[in-house]
Amino acid sequence: MLKVVLDTNILVSSVFWSGASYKIVKLITKRKIESYTSIVILNELRRVLKSKIKYNLPEAKVQEIIESIRMHSVLVYPKKKISIAKDPKDNKFIECAMAANADYIISGDKHLLEVGRYKNIRIVT
Repeated sequence: MLKVVLDTNILVSSVFWSGASYKIVKLITKRKIESYTSIVILNELRRVLKSKIKYNLPEAKVQEIIESIRMHSVLVYPKKKISIAKDPKDNKFIECAMAANADYIISGDKHLLEVGRYKNIRIVT
């Protein structure tokens, strides 16, 4: 089974829109592909969803989204720090993918996409 790590922008898009990100999450919920995440990724997602500037979701809705992702993902605890991406905040996705031995990181972030590949992990849109 394909193993993936979803970037925060993919997770947010899957919540608000029914495009490609939503379809990827549907494949995960149907157990067609396996999703991996980390506490650091979930904390960033929580912060983004609660952002008053963009989404300002109530805490109960944010918690529901986070719990759904945890229920459909394998939680990993990366031990190795990596400094590859131009934006240091993007390294958490590579660290998660390394800990999960993932096949792909799916992202819409240009700095992460510029990396393209790290070891056996492809970074794709």
